Amino acid sequence: MLKQYNEEYFAKIKEAARERLRPDSVSVFFIATLVFSAVMIAVSLNAVLYGDNTDSRWMIYLIVDIVLWAFHLLAALLFYNEKLAYKYQKIQAYILCFISLKFSLEIYLVYFLMCEDRGAEPFMTSLGLLMLLGGILFLILSTWRAVHRVKQGHLRRGEKGLYNFGGSKSYISFPVIYLGAVIAGFVPRMFADSSSYTSFEPVIALVLSVLIQYLTAMFLPEFILLAYCKGRFQSFHIQPPNQRKSKQQKPRGGHKA
Repeated sequence: MLKQYNEEYFAKIKEAARERLRPDSVSVFFIATLVFSAVMIAVSLNAVLYGDNTDSRWMIYLIVDIVLWAFHLLAALLFYNEKLAYKYQKIQAYILCFISLKFSLEIYLVYFLMCEDRGAEPFMTSLGLLMLLGGILFLILSTWRAVHRVKQGHLRRGEKGLYNFGGSKSYISFPVIYLGAVIAGFVPRMFADSSSYTSFEPVIALVLSVLIQYLTAMFLPEFILLAYCKGRFQSFHIQPPNQRKSKQQKPRGGHKA
């Protein structure tokens, strides 16, 4: 799909690879999201084991989440070593995409468990599912937009880049319109039954879920392009800081008399 475009079309991604998305910076992201995931698993595990109304079948999803967390832990530990992070930065970029996607969805498990444990009305679960679906659609739209901007040359040196939303009103308006329509459809049901307000915790969890998922959907395409470029172009493989310094400090040969 992008094979006919040379690395000049990905200049903005290369800049990010050398600055914000350096292998050592990505390693920090791995650790931060690992801690977040651990908290989400702890909350979910507490709800499944000690909740009065939670179904034990949720344990299946929780076990899968724990297995994925173990993989996340292994990746975080391995790439915490700077030498390994730079040596295997292509693999790291692929894992970055996976961990980012996992990070964007994890809190939804907490939300659904809260809905069940707090005895929320069934429409709250439906609301969460629609929000989740909208986030997936937004991620697909974001990825399509990123590919389209590559083809238009917006990621070349000196161009507007990936995050210039001035000419992307339809892209920005999608989550606003979608979320607004979904919420508007459920508002009458929220006020029709006062029992829906037995706890605001599920509402808070849903708001956080939506914010994390939809914001991640905006940034994940850049990670996907980074992984693509590291897999295709050798020039996207960033040198470790010590090698860059040694090259900069290498003395030049003197002039012959």
